[in-house]
Amino acid sequence: MRKLAEYSDGILMILAGVTFAVVLMLVPNAGASAHDSDALARRDFDGLVRSIADRYQIHGRSVPMMWVANLFARSVTKGGVQGMKVVEFEDVPKWGESDRAGLGDLVKERLSRRWSPMVRQHEADGGDSFIYIQGAVDGKHTRMIVVDLDGGEASRELDMVSMTLNPEQLAKWMKEEDAKDEKKRSAVGSSGSE
Repeated sequence: MRKLAEYSDGILMILAGVTFAVVLMLVPNAGASAHDSDALARRDFDGLVRSIADRYQIHGRSVPMMWVANLFARSVTKGGVQGMKVVEFEDVPKWGESDRAGLGDLVKERLSRRWSPMVRQHEADGGDSFIYIQGAVDGKHTRMIVVDLDGGEASRELDMVSMTLNPEQLAKWMKEEDAKDEKKRSAVGSSGSE
């Protein structure tokens, strides 16, 4: 359950960054049906998981009971986030700089031209984060893949998340949440001034 809470926090952080990406995500893929595009996105994610496992000789596992997190995310965001798939690699050994650089190259190569890089972050402690997006055929849904390597000393993790986003619905949900927060701040401010 600790992992689920961490993923929830991470997903909320990603959602905040999605607002910036909306402009990038509205570019639809031409020449493919929505069903074909969904299948390609799943194949890209699964292929990336296999490539990382093969290259670094580590084994990933899907997060159990992910359907609960999917249901929660879809419900809370009113359809803004759906179809999440999470794979985690635990006890990832420390890599040299060439392996670390190779991870970024592997992600870029495996996701090919159908995906656009949105974030590539290298941390001093050895952590790396990559976010790739893919505009949808229907112009309504966008796909996102997040690869996050924890840079901790003892036991490192490599987490991968794939999800489908509805930028319009997500922006609407975020605006509603901001309005709720502003209302709470106003209520606290007015009760504190009495």
